[in-house]
Amino acid sequence: MFEAVVAGPGRVRAGPLALACNGLGARTEGQRVRLGLRPEEVRIRGVEPGAANAIPVTVELLDFLGAFCRATLRPADARQPRDPLRLLRQCHARSRRSREGQTLTVALPPESLRVFDDGAEPAA
Repeated sequence: MFEAVVAGPGRVRAGPLALACNGLGARTEGQRVRLGLRPEEVRIRGVEPGAANAIPVTVELLDFLGAFCRATLRPADARQPRDPLRLLRQCHARSRRSREGQTLTVALPPESLRVFDDGAEPAA
């Protein structure tokens, strides 16, 4: 889950990221929302340049959980190490090719972003 602001029809802004997002419905520009994305929906393989919501990230941390590992990804555009947007991705430990500190491009499919109202006033 992460916070975002509606930036126009089918568009949101989450920190430094401008994202295409399905499911905004009648929400208006400037309205604050929360976006949900399941870790397995973060695409890490076969992301073509120009793909919807392609984001360069740095693998910040790898946690090994038996047969799976969980990768914490920080967008490369994050200005500070404490920027709030962190992505998690789960993968099979046997097929792991990522390493901490590595930069790669992932994609957040617009149809996979779930939109929730956050109850806050619209952004000014």
